[in-house]
Amino acid sequence: MNSLILVLNGREQQKVSYSTRWLEHVQALVQSNTISHVAVVLLGNEQCNNDWISPHLKRNGGFVDLLFLIYDSPWVNDKDVFQWPLGVATWLSQETADSLRRYQTALAQSELTLCPVGINTECYRIYEACSYGSVPVVEDVLSPGNCAAGPSSPLRLLKAAGAPFIFVNDWRELPAILERERGMSQEQRVDRRRRLLEWYSGFRRQMKNRFTEVIEENFFKTV
Repeated sequence: MNSLILVLNGREQQKVSYSTRWLEHVQALVQSNTISHVAVVLLGNEQCNNDWISPHLKRNGGFVDLLFLIYDSPWVNDKDVFQWPLGVATWLSQETADSLRRYQTALAQSELTLCPVGINTECYRIYEACSYGSVPVVEDVLSPGNCAAGPSSPLRLLKAAGAPFIFVNDWRELPAILERERGMSQEQRVDRRRRLLEWYSGFRRQMKNRFTEVIEENFFKTV
């Protein structure tokens, strides 16, 4: 085995401790020349506090060649640190098959899905709504913490991909949005759902291709 891709969770301290143990194990493999290349896909901290992994990056003297990082981290440079989308949630064990079915049905039957800011603006609900063609109505507000600020933040990855969402800066805009909804025909709604599903399929394909290209370019290119 020459190359390794690790998927780690760094959202909270307990997860960080567990992920650190994995990195220490992989470091030993690198030092013994068992592995030559390492990439990490990291579910980062929702406030972009990811300093714990910094010493492991190759640019800082570590062994991790590439980092694919979830959330709008200021570290992203598209050279050795890349942004990765959050995606859909793993269904929790305390949920039931019936609650999952009811949630999926609600998304499938909803024209719009409200996505208020939590600890981070980017949330699972955005992607889950896209999966069923329900347009996310996203609160376009930068959450507290150390995530990157800028003209395209938050959700810069989705915005750069032309996400066909409804962005609001204030929920007082919602009545006007609902009024416009009432003026739409069923044909327009069906067409909008189709376009959202097509966009989301293309976005996922684009991210997969980008991931593959980066790995191939850095791990398998011939000199």
